[in-house]
Amino acid sequence: MKLTTKQSLIAVAIAPIIASFIQTTPRANAQSLDVNCSAEIIGNQRGSQVNIRSGAGTRSRVIDSVSVGNQVIILNDGDRSVGPSPLRQVDTQGKSWYMITKTREGKPYGLVPARDRGWIREDFLQLSCPP
Repeated sequence: MKLTTKQSLIAVAIAPIIASFIQTTPRANAQSLDVNCSAEIIGNQRGSQVNIRSGAGTRSRVIDSVSVGNQVIILNDGDRSVGPSPLRQVDTQGKSWYMITKTREGKPYGLVPARDRGWIREDFLQLSCPP
């Protein structure tokens, strides 16, 4: 299929925009342990429970919980080649939520199954990421 001059000009004009969008849009489907951060669950009372939710927000379903003082693994976008890139979303109130897993069942590295991951709000996490 041969493009007209007008179609070629449009393609040349929008190609950098499309390329920029593809390079800067995080892919939240990688959920990798390849380069990871960990976090301690923090709260007012040691042993109290913090909810793990199905999505990034308090309206999302509670799927599990973890006790204050325990460690979780912050999942990362495995497509990033240098350094950690935690999977993070911001809710409507401006709070950051991180995708976590409580376990490394199965392979020590690689994709984490959906049943083993969820979201916790930033104010319940004390992050520790490698440089």
